Amino acid sequence: MTTNFANAPIPSQILIAPAKKSRNATFELVRIIAMIFIISSHFYGHGGWREVTDPAGKFFMSLTHALFLPSVNVFVMISAYFICLKDDFKIPFRKLGKLWLQVFFYGMTLYIVFVAAGVYNFDALDFVGYIFPILSGKYWFISAYFLMSVASPFLNVLIKKLNKAQYLFVCVFIIATAVLHDVQIFENTMPLKRGYTGWWFCLLYLLAGYIRKYDVKLTKPAWIPAIIGFVAIVIYTAVLEGYMPFNISLSYTSLGTLYMSVIILVAAKSIKIENAKAAKIICFVSKLTFGVYLIHDNNELRGFMYEKIFHSSRFLTSDVAYLIYVGFVLLTFIVCAAIEWIRQIGFDGVDKLVHKLFGGKLKAAQAAVSGKIKALCDRINATDASAAE
Repeated sequence: MTTNFANAPIPSQILIAPAKKSRNATFELVRIIAMIFIISSHFYGHGGWREVTDPAGKFFMSLTHALFLPSVNVFVMISAYFICLKDDFKIPFRKLGKLWLQVFFYGMTLYIVFVAAGVYNFDALDFVGYIFPILSGKYWFISAYFLMSVASPFLNVLIKKLNKAQYLFVCVFIIATAVLHDVQIFENTMPLKRGYTGWWFCLLYLLAGYIRKYDVKLTKPAWIPAIIGFVAIVIYTAVLEGYMPFNISLSYTSLGTLYMSVIILVAAKSIKIENAKAAKIICFVSKLTFGVYLIHDNNELRGFMYEKIFHSSRFLTSDVAYLIYVGFVLLTFIVCAAIEWIRQIGFDGVDKLVHKLFGGKLKAAQAAVSGKIKALCDRINATDASAAE
């Protein structure tokens, strides 16, 4: 059977952020909410708020943790949704470089500050790790995101080539993979590591591609059971997390988490924010969310922040612990967003200068890499055609 790579639409740029013309305020609002839940989960897990004693507060925090689980998936799927149907193949070295520089800047700056202040001792391996943050896995999400980014042009070819029936089988395979991953005997043969891998992000990319390609929507009658199912899974997950005496495995790959992720993405497609001023503010804040993640979940800052800045353990027995918890989460988001805003202002000038000095070379390198990949596809296609004859 001949695989005609030459005639296949060549996908566009590697995944980073949607183009400005594609920005959708509803999706950007979902990004912001997702990041707030991600922060709340980090307070819950890393900051010790899991140990809150007040029953009402404990259940409230378990609910926020249950809502956190689909947040990471949704963050990835929204990014994939905007670029999964692009046709041209262009590797955006500039955007990838900017992302690496952002990760490097926060990791290295915070590390140097804490070492200089005497909070931590200098460690050569940590220092080198922040020079190469993507390869060292200093931020697991970034490493997985980069892997998916590199794979995205080829995933786009797959999305274009599959017909609806074939693509539906791919989606069923992804769901089955998630289900079997939670079965202990398949744990070693389904290496998803509870969703902490680029492989899982690639599967989420394909799911988002199906939703985009076939414009998946829920009819009005279907929304009621969908919402009931969503709420039921959130409450069920919260109860398991906060109150069951046994250790329950909650992950990004669980069927319940996957269901919630898909429902959120489909719902975001169906809601439009009409107010232009509100949409502009939402899109502005959304651009800061990646920086918020890089700052508050930095390895060095994380160990220092919860006890030395927020003194979390002092409030765990308070009757209003859940209000303090919400306040800490929102304050973290606001402060980190402000820092990222300042960084963007400074780095925009540097980026323009670098692009002015090296923009031509970057475009030439981009064209060369794209040409070589196309030539390789043509060669494979020619070999396949010869074999078929």
